[in-house]
Amino acid sequence: MASYSSLASPAEWAWNIGLFGVGAVVMRGAGCVINDLWDRDIDKKVGSFHIFLLLSYLSYSLDAETGVFHRTERTKLRPLASGEVKPLQALTFLGGQLSVGLAILTQLNWYS
Repeated sequence: MASYSSLASPAEWAWNIGLFGVGAVVMRGAGCVINDLWDRDIDKKVGSFHIFLLLSYLSYSLDAETGVFHRTERTKLRPLASGEVKPLQALTFLGGQLSVGLAILTQLNWYS
């Protein structure tokens, strides 16, 4: 393993692990924003249809009385679907997240 032969100090290791952790959180957040942008029209219509197949264990739940899987109501309350946040605002926030992610990525290059 190449990492074991590195002469990095514990402080450098801690710094890089911190950067990696923050980068992971920021990029996961960016993925959530992209998902909400793509699904905002679908999320508005949630609750108006039922589905008989379990397509996503996070977005569908089983009605115990009828035995039918249906989209949960929580997606209607997301900021983009509810209109609380406009798509341009979400794109601006996404740009900020991606910029932070790129800044962190450039700090992780040990071979420069």
